[in-house]
Amino acid sequence: MSKPWLLVCDYWNNNVIIWDLEARCMVKLSLSNVYTFPFYVLTAPTALTALFIENENAFVVGDKNGKLSIFNYTSHKRVGKVAGHRNARRCITFHETAPIVLTSSDDGMIRQWDYSTPTKWTLTT
Repeated sequence: MSKPWLLVCDYWNNNVIIWDLEARCMVKLSLSNVYTFPFYVLTAPTALTALFIENENAFVVGDKNGKLSIFNYTSHKRVGKVAGHRNARRCITFHETAPIVLTSSDDGMIRQWDYSTPTKWTLTT
């Protein structure tokens, strides 16, 4: 990703914020089902972890319900939502060259997701 952005989960206020490091301000995007202020704020069911996916114009958010929401920040839309964990998602990471995201949860499981079809992530083993 060429933008100097930082993705921040604010657990206490239940927000996910994109911060522009060069401009030193929050980025404003208008996404559906999202409260928009002078900065971009995504309200999700207690967002716990978030991650940009390089070269996909997307970011993912893991929540306390074990769900993973995928947002495209270019089209300003949620492009997917997947379950797969029974408890809160605690960590998300992605493979640098393959379309794979790994998630971990309080349920003690690590899941591998294939995002080669952006609108339908699949759980792989």
